[in-house]
Amino acid sequence: KDVMRTDRTQKFFSGDKNPNLQVLYDILMTYGFYNFDLGYVQGMSDMLSPILVVMENEVEAFWCFAGAMERMCHNFEMDQTGMKLQLSQIHILMQVYDPELCAYLESHESGNFYFCFRWILILFKREFSFQDIQRLWEVLWTDRPCKNFHLIISLAILDSEKSTLMENKFGFTEILKHINDISQSIPLEETLCKAEGIFLQLKEYKKLPKVVKEILGLLPATPSSSTDSCLSTASSPQVEVRQETSVSATDVTGRKSSAPVNSSQSFHSSSNRRNTVDEQVKIMT
Repeated sequence: KDVMRTDRTQKFFSGDKNPNLQVLYDILMTYGFYNFDLGYVQGMSDMLSPILVVMENEVEAFWCFAGAMERMCHNFEMDQTGMKLQLSQIHILMQVYDPELCAYLESHESGNFYFCFRWILILFKREFSFQDIQRLWEVLWTDRPCKNFHLIISLAILDSEKSTLMENKFGFTEILKHINDISQSIPLEETLCKAEGIFLQLKEYKKLPKVVKEILGLLPATPSSSTDSCLSTASSPQVEVRQETSVSATDVTGRKSSAPVNSSQSFHSSSNRRNTVDEQVKIMT
């Protein structure tokens, strides 16, 4: 079912009897047996599609996809530990880079950064054009200029939308809707340049908190902040995200921030808000 809805507007997958759809299906089925503990999870077809278009070969596309999933398999774990960790890391980075925007989001029921969920889950696949996403993934997979550069990309997009969010006094639902509305209209070149600038600012900041250095790979990762390959998710280590890290620092723009970063507080939201997220942040349309 997911295969039949994946990038059908692209010439490579268009048409009712397109053989490339069967190749897409076969690769996903093969991966389900290759990594049996993880299996197939909704969203994987989005990750495979650009790889298959570039490789144009089933075997090569499979191994490229398997390699990509080694980097991203924690995104698809049942307990969402990997996703929660990355969203909490965006929170930490934002609190240091832009305490004003971070405080605004926290005060408007958006401190969990759950509106970034789709961005992280499928690596911005739905946010940029099909051609742009190929370039973006190549950049991200170089691990340059830093580890977890995709989190900095998230900061760059939010920085561009800051005035819209704050001037209109958007709450959680409005923020989520706005983030969905800007899909496919985010300028890649501008976003990459801004993200690189944010990283360089953070890197040069003399009082950069240790936790931020670890997130960006500027220090050796601690056992609690590292994620290993999860070809077997049953044996993969559980990353502890229920910890509170106090960040008291002046960010790169000279603004003060002394609020604690609670990596788990944002996930204790009300059931009503969770339902809103479930309804509006869907991987498949």
